[in-house]
Amino acid sequence: MIQNRMTAVCCAVVIGCTVFVSCGKNNDKKKDSSSAGLKEGQHYCDYLEEVVNSKDYAIGLVFSQDGGEMTVLTERSGEDLHSSVTMDGTTADVYYVDGKAYTVSNENKAYLESSRSDVLFTTDALGLDSGLKYLSTEERDGLNADIYESDNEGKVVYYYDDSLIFKKLDIDENDEMMRLEVTNFQAGGVKIELPDLSDYTFIE
Repeated sequence: MIQNRMTAVCCAVVIGCTVFVSCGKNNDKKKDSSSAGLKEGQHYCDYLEEVVNSKDYAIGLVFSQDGGEMTVLTERSGEDLHSSVTMDGTTADVYYVDGKAYTVSNENKAYLESSRSDVLFTTDALGLDSGLKYLSTEERDGLNADIYESDNEGKVVYYYDDSLIFKKLDIDENDEMMRLEVTNFQAGGVKIELPDLSDYTFIE
């Protein structure tokens, strides 16, 4: 039971990473955003891609849809990663450190372990080229808002401030709206350490 629960939460981490970088490159270089910090001809998704490709970032998101809520924190430092997911009152952490993957349940004081090769596909397939088309940049709620059209004619809006801090993301597709509030955003200077698991139960 615990192992199944921890595996489900691990899958949620992958979903969270995919949504975060679902922007990808666009070839439609219309009017450049006036926000300080973006390069000429660059939009916010291009900047997010640079941050992710640097392999040195942290982002915390709160997903809200259909009355439910899921919180995801994802951190990367080189080849090491850490993700923490809270849903349905349960929190689990996933670490990829020194060639091994650890899924940790603090509530149950237990952890799973696997080889790095088992998770490379899910951590590297982050959806950086999903083909969103840039439409425009507007000011909304006191923030810069880059608006994109998805392949199925839905709308995706990235909100950020003049310091390029990611604030929130709206995804409107098939008459369904999902908002992601950004609780933490750090570009650079991330350090990841595996916690002391000596008092935790190892699940084979």
